[in-house]
Amino acid sequence: MSAKHIIISGSVQGVFFRASAQKVACDLGVCGWIQNNEDGTVEVHVEGEHDAVTMFVDYCGKGPEGAVVESINIQDAPPENAQEFAIIH
Repeated sequence: MSAKHIIISGSVQGVFFRASAQKVACDLGVCGWIQNNEDGTVEVHVEGEHDAVTMFVDYCGKGPEGAVVESINIQDAPPENAQEFAIIH
C-alpha cells in the first residue's frame, strides 16, 4: 500500500481536473479524494498499490486537456483506508 498527498498548482481549476482525475483513479483502482482549494490549487490524497499510485501521480503532473500544471508537490502520507475516490466540493 502506497499513499501520497499532492498539491497541484497552475491553471488547474475550471478545466475538469477533479472529474478527469476521478476517472483515472477509478481506471487505476486507487482510492482517496480530490478538492479545489481557495488559493487556486488542487489538493489530492491517493492510496493504493504502489505502481497504480505512481501512474496516478504522473497523471496529476499533466492533468486533463486545458490544464496547465506549473508545479506539483508530492509527499508520502499515511493511508486513510478510503473505499472510493471522491470529489470533495
